[in-house]
Amino acid sequence: MRLASLRIAVISILIAFAAGSSFAGDKAVTFTTEPPGAQVEVNGSIVCSTPCAIRVPSYYFGTHYSAFSKHGEVPITVRLLRENYLPKTLEITTGPIHWKNLYGNNLYDYYVVSSTQYNVRLDSAQEFFPANESRPTVQQVGAPASSVVSATLGNEEIVKNSMPAVVVINTAEASGSGFLISQNGVVVTNAHVVRGHSSATVTMTSGKVVDSTSIYVDDNRDLALIKLPGDAYPYLRISHTVPEQGADVLAIGSPGVGATILVNSVTKGIVSGVRQIGDCIWIQTDTAINHGNSGGPLLNRKGEVVGVNTLRAPISEYSGMNFALASSEVDKLVRLKFGVQLNAVDTANATGLISVSSNPSGADIEVDGVFLGDTPAELPMAAGDRALKITKRGFTTFERKLHVIPGGKQSVSAELEPVK
Repeated sequence: MRLASLRIAVISILIAFAAGSSFAGDKAVTFTTEPPGAQVEVNGSIVCSTPCAIRVPSYYFGTHYSAFSKHGEVPITVRLLRENYLPKTLEITTGPIHWKNLYGNNLYDYYVVSSTQYNVRLDSAQEFFPANESRPTVQQVGAPASSVVSATLGNEEIVKNSMPAVVVINTAEASGSGFLISQNGVVVTNAHVVRGHSSATVTMTSGKVVDSTSIYVDDNRDLALIKLPGDAYPYLRISHTVPEQGADVLAIGSPGVGATILVNSVTKGIVSGVRQIGDCIWIQTDTAINHGNSGGPLLNRKGEVVGVNTLRAPISEYSGMNFALASSEVDKLVRLKFGVQLNAVDTANATGLISVSSNPSGADIEVDGVFLGDTPAELPMAAGDRALKITKRGFTTFERKLHVIPGGKQSVSAELEPVK
């Protein structure tokens, strides 16, 4: 690993220096963007701004005929970065290609540059979520736009309602699953389904096929967004809360490879646990997730997306151990990168449910200065920021700021200390 990192660093420095200098035998690879002025980052080093060219050693071009030939030992990844536009990632090399001797022994792997000219259109962040999408209605596919999903549904109804928004994604080298989160055609999938590809083909449940070159890959999470042209797409509602351990969940996706893809398969299980790994929340589930399920939705009994199916335990001795990235990570990505709140509600009457308890019980509950009852209690509360106060004579006062999510549920437990 240390040697590979050193090699990447060396080639990055060489290319960065070659951006401004020319070496005998080097070849130029040019980059233009629409709009121009994007920074060109090569293997982690910013080398120029478009339009521009970088110089790449000549041995990255063509076929090698000798075990002693110089060859490109590491791939070259280029990212195009411009403020207010989505970054684009290009793998400008093909490989690894195996060089074998006459006896069929593999002596080394090498990479070759795929093209000497790249013309890239950068996508504006606003194109993914137009202004009229900044406050989309709370809508479950197949339900009236004004409804807030609250009741649990049967498995058949969940699948029937959700299926129109689940898609199959194909690139030149891979396939996976995904689902729509916006009526103007924003698809969520895993980053590893589309990473390194500038285009993807999305197949709807109806059979409609849509091509897209608008792809955003999040570098910190295994998430990607694909923007489809047009609007009026069916879409799924994102849950803002993490499911509890033991909750029933359904997974929809298209497992398989090549011609053996089982389109729109459904599996059922429970939430085995909720894990904080790094900065992300992961849902462990015994719901079957196989190759090709990646990027599909994990749904709760309300038909809301609680997770993005991602992987299963790689060790064959472990059965029923699968993971989905919590849907809160999707909501976080969209808020931080696009300034959009998914499933925001326009009505002022939208409420969430707050469960309040205290030790000792029988304490007064005040919200925004209004007395609402004694602990323990389960209270419907208007959406938005609220000031909670729990008081009991002879004990210290408990105060907390709450953000009430429409249709959400949260619990608050107060440990009241005696006044000395």
